[in-house]
Amino acid sequence: MHKLYALLLLLLVGPAAAAQESGSKNTTQPSLPAVSAEYKVGEGDVLRVEIYGEDDMSGSFTVGVGGVLNYPMLDNLVVVGKTADTISREMAQALQVSLLEDPRVSVRVERCSSQRVYVLGQVSSPGEFPLCGPTTLLEVLARAGGVTDDTVSRVRVTREGEPEQEINYDELIHLGLGNVELRHGDRIFIPEGLVVYVAGQVGQPGALPFRKGMTITQAINEAGGLTSLARTRKVFVLRDGKRLEVKLGRILRGREIDFELRPDDQVFIGESAV
Repeated sequence: MHKLYALLLLLLVGPAAAAQESGSKNTTQPSLPAVSAEYKVGEGDVLRVEIYGEDDMSGSFTVGVGGVLNYPMLDNLVVVGKTADTISREMAQALQVSLLEDPRVSVRVERCSSQRVYVLGQVSSPGEFPLCGPTTLLEVLARAGGVTDDTVSRVRVTREGEPEQEINYDELIHLGLGNVELRHGDRIFIPEGLVVYVAGQVGQPGALPFRKGMTITQAINEAGGLTSLARTRKVFVLRDGKRLEVKLGRILRGREIDFELRPDDQVFIGESAV
């Protein structure tokens, strides 16, 4: 589970959903989010119409082609691009003219499906997600089950007619930078994270998330530091099939500039003779 994902779930989805997620990975998409009062109705949405005292005129109705509500009591009632409150008022006016005296009408969006975004890549539940009102990138990532790869460093958002946005994932999580409001048709892609590898005489050998400007001393510290058997004269980096010798001892003494790493570098710390 990614560092702040549990917190995001509590804030965005609710405590019950967070508790469920902590027990096992969710393989199905969560239930639809609450529909915002600002939501603009589109084709394919389902509206719940309630006429006070008129059960036979109430029910659930789909917004059809051309944005017309398939409501049998009214012809050619165009609702696309309008909020539920606006539709309630317009329906009341239309019914008062033709059928009822002072009707009390309530309309709500029962299912929003006209506006969608797509999430692909390193998340628990990739797929399509409806936009039921103003929705941010972080909210959709939480609904997709969160990022599954701790080494993820960037998020790509593709929007029709605009250049692709590449967002720094750590800044998104920690600072909220790049937490854009999404639009219908946006595509969010979470690529595999960039890593470096540290092997040999360190406390915790293995892969580490790469970040721009990362140095060999930073990588060694994040890998648990040098062991008592480490030999600073036997340090090298494998990069693109080439072996690059690193004078770690001189770097540690401040006599040389720290060695800057690149994605997929393999750092090896040799062992001193016993």
